[in-house]
Amino acid sequence: MWRSPASRHPSPPSPTSSRRSRLALEQEKRVTEQIYGLLRIAREENDFASEQFMQWFIKEQVEEVATMNDLLAVVTRSKDDINAIEDWVAREQGAGATDPTAPAAAGA
Repeated sequence: MWRSPASRHPSPPSPTSSRRSRLALEQEKRVTEQIYGLLRIAREENDFASEQFMQWFIKEQVEEVATMNDLLAVVTRSKDDINAIEDWVAREQGAGATDPTAPAAAGA
């Protein structure tokens, strides 16, 4: 398999790697609050079908926040070891199986 010279010698993460990870975590927390807001509206409107539908998104957001929290810990701990960070990301990305409870994709 051919690899570019840059991929053979990855540069160390920039000093902003932990900052970017923190921003990603904050974003996931904002998304969670938005989902909670939609759930509150569904409850106020007695829209039980939408409330049930939102449960999957809540479950996914719990996982996303946990993943971003873990990523921040890995980046913070492995500042100078880009390979450790990449290995962690590869393991996390490869571990996911398709969720049979997920709503169908739009247009599918």
